[in-house]
Amino acid sequence: MKNLAAITLLLASVLLPNLSAGQEQSNAERRRMNSRLLDAIETYEACASMSDRDSKYIFLQLCDSSALIYSDLLDHAPGRRIPVAEYVGMLQERQNVTAEIRNVTCDAPFWKDGAWHIVARFAKNLSYNDENSVLFSSREYYRADYDLAVEFVYDREADLCRIVDIDGSLKSSVEPLPDRYIVISKNSENDERLWCGNSHPVFNSFDQAFARQGTLHSWHDDVRIKADTLARTEHYDMLSLSYKKKHWRAKAHAALSLGSAFKLSTPVNFSTSASSAFETGVDIGYAIPVGRSLSIGIYTGIALSSSKLTLEAADMSYSYMTTDPTGRSYRRSYRLDKVSESVQFTDMVVPFYLSFEHKLARNLSLGWNLGGKFYLNNSVKVTPFHITGSVTGDYDGQIVTDAAENALGVIDRDYDRFLYPESYCNSTSMSLLGGLSVNYNVLKQNLFVYAKFSYEMGIGAVHESDEALYFSEGNSVYPLVYSGRLGEDVATRSFMGCVSFTRQAMWLELGLMFKF
Repeated sequence: MKNLAAITLLLASVLLPNLSAGQEQSNAERRRMNSRLLDAIETYEACASMSDRDSKYIFLQLCDSSALIYSDLLDHAPGRRIPVAEYVGMLQERQNVTAEIRNVTCDAPFWKDGAWHIVARFAKNLSYNDENSVLFSSREYYRADYDLAVEFVYDREADLCRIVDIDGSLKSSVEPLPDRYIVISKNSENDERLWCGNSHPVFNSFDQAFARQGTLHSWHDDVRIKADTLARTEHYDMLSLSYKKKHWRAKAHAALSLGSAFKLSTPVNFSTSASSAFETGVDIGYAIPVGRSLSIGIYTGIALSSSKLTLEAADMSYSYMTTDPTGRSYRRSYRLDKVSESVQFTDMVVPFYLSFEHKLARNLSLGWNLGGKFYLNNSVKVTPFHITGSVTGDYDGQIVTDAAENALGVIDRDYDRFLYPESYCNSTSMSLLGGLSVNYNVLKQNLFVYAKFSYEMGIGAVHESDEALYFSEGNSVYPLVYSGRLGEDVATRSFMGCVSFTRQAMWLELGLMFKF
């Protein structure tokens, strides 16, 4: 370095001998000044590490007491100009200080305030560690060197050069350390997967990385960070990190079918065929984080489901010849305004499905679900078969509209006995299920509210019948017939033998999901 600086100074003194305010410099004086400048630069380099008490005093003697120093300290006033005494005091508290100076050049001397001044320029990197063995290295942190401009003044009487000012700059995309920050002590390869804002931490040769407070988060929301504090100072917390993955899920939900809950197969043209379903239950799942924003989970659970089917037929008319209790023949005519029946199933449900959850925003995620349900039927409740209408008797043109002995008159009653009885039996069924959910975080990525829309398609019938016609006057299939022995109308059959149905529904599900 001394030879390079000497050549630079020689060229400056030969090519630009007298450029300031008409002052002249003899060759002897120029050589003395150049020699003292080289001595001062070497002294600066030798004392830059402040390795002992003597170095501190030598550096202070080298600098003017009012000099401002560009702070190349990573952890104290970075990039600001501070008094030389403050700079020396802070650097002397550091340990294992090393400094490297490269690419020394010098500007032409200039006359200022009654003395010759000259600016030396060079690149410098500085590294040290503190009492907690935290490494502060400008080259490793900034991935660049400082560019310093050191202004010397030549004192003719003392025949030496002193530093009166140090300015500097740094070309780096890395921001200086803030007043308060985090030091991460590397424990595992998972530390490199962390996010500090929008980038991963960069670890130095001591396996340490710096991060601003409040910017540290895991590579996946399902990974929880546990921090142990190794050391704490005025400016930083030194942390050792460990990680726990939140694999388990618990969901409590309530669901309602949108539209019908069953798909019917029947030859009967019902005026009304309405169905609905409601379900409430708990799901338990195990999820595995994949990448930064995706997790795959498998779920099962238990739920209670209630589904109801209401069937209604209207406007049926028919007549047939019969005899009354006295043996007299007459035509019996029926007009049925409405025939209705409802059945309600209560099932124990065991769901099973895969869930793919993708994070869309900080608190919002989207889930795809694919699986099925087992329905274990517990009970079937059938409402009484109800018929409204009227029945009249035609005795050779004489119309009788009300005769209790012949059960003529208005019909508005329930029927629970049939000539051809059938039943809705307990059954086990299965469905395939696919859906889309939207999850919103409400508590530290641990508790979520969600809404899910899903489509269910049944495999196998919930109820299966011969699907016979309920009413066919041509085939003498009548809903009601008169029993002379009983003296009243008797229902021939319910709708059970006329319809088959499977589960098919759109579901809206609302619930809470807890991750742990």
